[in-house]
Amino acid sequence: MAITQFISRAKEKQLRVLDITAATQATVPAGHALGICYQRERGGAAVTGGLKVGTTLGGSNITSGQAMAANGYNSFSPNALLPFAAGPTTLFIDAVTSWNGARVDLYFILYKLTP
Repeated sequence: MAITQFISRAKEKQLRVLDITAATQATVPAGHALGICYQRERGGAAVTGGLKVGTTLGGSNITSGQAMAANGYNSFSPNALLPFAAGPTTLFIDAVTSWNGARVDLYFILYKLTP
């Protein structure tokens, strides 16, 4: 099961979704915009087809086909800067094709929209 953590700074937070081995969800709190995402694979297996992240189940409006090599580390920017001011928003994270035993950590940078 994935582990979710928040790390806070003045206008920036880090949403960590750790040890992902299958489709999972994470929640962006209200009043934040989704920024860059850092990712790493710790299980020694590539994610076939890459990762997809969306705001709907099976969706990929944030990113789709983001390469995730075995023991790899990289980053991506969302397809659009998505402000989630109205309320908390669920992110759906999944492999495009198969997890293949991969263990992925994602680190989303969140920007606070209100003081």
